[in-house]
Amino acid sequence: MSSPIVFNQTNLLFNTKFIEELSEMLDGSLEQVHSEHINVTIFISGGSHEEGKYVIPLDVLLPFLKEKTKLQCWRDYGYWTQTKVPAKLRLYFKRN
Repeated sequence: MSSPIVFNQTNLLFNTKFIEELSEMLDGSLEQVHSEHINVTIFISGGSHEEGKYVIPLDVLLPFLKEKTKLQCWRDYGYWTQTKVPAKLRLYFKRN
């Protein structure tokens, strides 16, 4: 991994593009990475989500993403979005 894993978003949005960019930042492998010491930072500004940032350990984010890809909205539209802080990620969110 050569650079920090940082995303800038309006609302918390996970989609195929997010997963592809995350994979590229991890040198192309989400499955092979040892994720226990890697954090993903997501800055949220504007939109209806409260402004702030998530600093989520990759070993927490990957199972969360896998869970969201099973939702009907992901199957229908190819994404999952959240305008509020999800309960499972509340610990990782800090307001500006």
